[in-house]
Amino acid sequence: MHRVPAAFALFACLFVPAVDAGTLYASRVDANEIWTIDTLTYQTQLVGSFAVVDPNEFGIPQVTRLADGRLLGLSSGWFSGSLYEFDTGSGAATELSPLNMPIGPLAMATDPVTGHAWWINTGGFFPAPQLFEIDPQTFQVGIAGNIGSFTEWFSGMVFDANGKLFALETTTNTLWEIDPTNPMGPGSHPVGPGFGATMDTSGGAALAYDGSTSTVLAYTQNDHALFLVDLATGTAQLLHQFQAHDPKFASMTGNPCPGSATTYGVGCAGTGGFVPELAWTGCPSPGSFVEISIRGGLGSSFGVLVFGALQTNVPLGAGCSLLVAPLLPATVTVPLTPGGPGQGDATAGVVMPALPPGITFTMQALIADPSTGIGGSVTNGVEIFVQ
Repeated sequence: MHRVPAAFALFACLFVPAVDAGTLYASRVDANEIWTIDTLTYQTQLVGSFAVVDPNEFGIPQVTRLADGRLLGLSSGWFSGSLYEFDTGSGAATELSPLNMPIGPLAMATDPVTGHAWWINTGGFFPAPQLFEIDPQTFQVGIAGNIGSFTEWFSGMVFDANGKLFALETTTNTLWEIDPTNPMGPGSHPVGPGFGATMDTSGGAALAYDGSTSTVLAYTQNDHALFLVDLATGTAQLLHQFQAHDPKFASMTGNPCPGSATTYGVGCAGTGGFVPELAWTGCPSPGSFVEISIRGGLGSSFGVLVFGALQTNVPLGAGCSLLVAPLLPATVTVPLTPGGPGQGDATAGVVMPALPPGITFTMQALIADPSTGIGGSVTNGVEIFVQ
């Protein structure tokens, strides 16, 4: 994908009005139907019904949306399931490729980094949940392996904007982070203490990333409700209680983030040996809500955000480097929270302006710190690709 370096216009547009929330696509539990959920009004709308090709298949319970807008789904089958594509206007399903393996899909999601679809599968001689991926262009399937310790059961999965994979574990009612490179390794683990009485995933659940608000939403069949999920803490907040006449859903999917935010380089230490950090949270796509954070600077000091078009590494002295180039004239000075060394933080939430697609820019924070040899410390760099 072509990336065009360009000047950064985000902070000139801090007060861009928020856009309408996005649309989720969902598969119905008890019928071969595709529905939409409006995440602003929570209204549900039938798109249409579909049929599977093989009579040995039991429907298409799991769906995921690609960055190009296509809606894909996996059918269930004792002997073989298939990959399907839905018409988002009518709900009709077209078989793309039989997978020639038993398919019992528990969850499905699209990786925004690779564009591949992933699913958690159980079926045939492998009752324990396993993680698979498929290239939606070549239909080549890869197996990542079993997840966890064979005692877990998953329902609903999602990638965040940076490509981290999360899923809902139903036996303990918790959020998990899953390492696709080693699903049984230490990188696959619970996040937080569990949802408790707030949300009940035991009867089946779904996760979706809403690119319009850079949030993750969950639906649970037992609660028949929509929740906001915090991937950092593993907690949930009720957003909407559906009514009895609303359909129940097996899975749902939003618009995967087409842009990316990549951390690069390293910062240098300030007072007390603390190295400040610059972080970007949210989808870098026009109309999406994002947060930019400085963490771990000198308390009661200030930081200066500088911007460039490319990555670089220019030594500044005292082990510090400038990581953006060429320096653009726009800078933003932000006060850091009161406190001592390592306690200076700042966070700004903004709505991404309507920038042309394909723009790339870089950013870094310089922290005022008179005790260092150059009068400050610096953070890592972040490269943003807007799409």
